[in-house]
Amino acid sequence: MFTWPRTLVRILALGSALALGPAALAADSYVDALLGSDASGNGTSASPWRTVTHAIGQIGDPPAGETHAIHLAPGTYSPTIGEVFPLALRPRVQLIGAGSADTLIDGEGAATGLVSMRSEQAGEGLSFERDTQVVGLTLSNARYGIHLYSDWLGVAPTLEELVVHGTEIGIFIQVDGNQGAGSSDALLRDVQSMDNGIGLSAPVLGQGSTTCTAIDSLFSQNSDYGIRADGVVGSSRIVLKRARVDSNGIDGIHA
Repeated sequence: MFTWPRTLVRILALGSALALGPAALAADSYVDALLGSDASGNGTSASPWRTVTHAIGQIGDPPAGETHAIHLAPGTYSPTIGEVFPLALRPRVQLIGAGSADTLIDGEGAATGLVSMRSEQAGEGLSFERDTQVVGLTLSNARYGIHLYSDWLGVAPTLEELVVHGTEIGIFIQVDGNQGAGSSDALLRDVQSMDNGIGLSAPVLGQGSTTCTAIDSLFSQNSDYGIRADGVVGSSRIVLKRARVDSNGIDGIHA
């Protein structure tokens, strides 16, 4: 069985540093696409579940002030093994892969996003901060790699050490402020969004606002745009730090 590397400690520590301070971890959960079982596993490192879908359904919401990490062993997580997309993260849940070179979430042509976070006025009104994280994964073969949506409270996760390819939109940040609310403030660090239709799209409607900060990231070889933020009515701000946008089909940055 896969042995969980000590480097995960470094990744989690870095994620905490990007938040407003360290948070106490509840007991973590483990999934293994090759050796895990949703039927007989219990989500521990010794007896992991097989799918992320099952893990999310089992853990519930972490208590206030705590986070819960779901660790993915190397392998491919897809509908073939039982994944159902989108994987709808809850606040303060962290999806931690074993590195983008070894951990693949494959939508197998899914017509949705692979990982989603939603704050909806008509729903639960969830709020996502920096301690909601997606780290160390490759996401491929779906409509969106990651889909962030807000028409109510803030959606401000940390996305780190990700490769996104083979999607219509690699990272889709959608804010609908027509109800007078809606905001997003995503932090991207070491994200490569390549070989998609659009690498990063961040439209805003109504009175909503988006800030997206991309550090040490790459938006390249997308068939349409590297970054697209047009059609904006509200406020949209894209901050690039040591980021590269090149070799895209229509335009690098379209705003």
